[in-house]
Amino acid sequence: MRDVDYAYIAALIDSIGTIKIEPPKKGEISCLYIWITRNDARLMLFLQRAGAFVLDLGDGQFRAKWRDHKAYRLIKSIMPFILMKKEQLQVGLEFMDAKSSETKEEKFDIPFRLRLKMLKRTEE
Repeated sequence: MRDVDYAYIAALIDSIGTIKIEPPKKGEISCLYIWITRNDARLMLFLQRAGAFVLDLGDGQFRAKWRDHKAYRLIKSIMPFILMKKEQLQVGLEFMDAKSSETKEEKFDIPFRLRLKMLKRTEE
């Protein structure tokens, strides 16, 4: 993809995107997600080329999702273009670095989830 494509995705994430660290499910570990929900199939095809997994939510809505390593790579690619959600994406990068560490604590994700929640509150 070209820089202009990543700039476009950055603008989408800044305006309608969501960054979330999901708490662990039984037997699993927390995950980083980035997603964009729209009813535009052409947009979803474009985002799929950028590594997104696209879900059909029904009623004409689609969700393009990036998880963990794909989200990490996306963040690295769009970070120069992000304006509004830069701090949230930085938390996502730090979370993934901690998740990849071999010496992480059992509930290592909690501080990252709290920081992300606080940043979202200041955005509202």
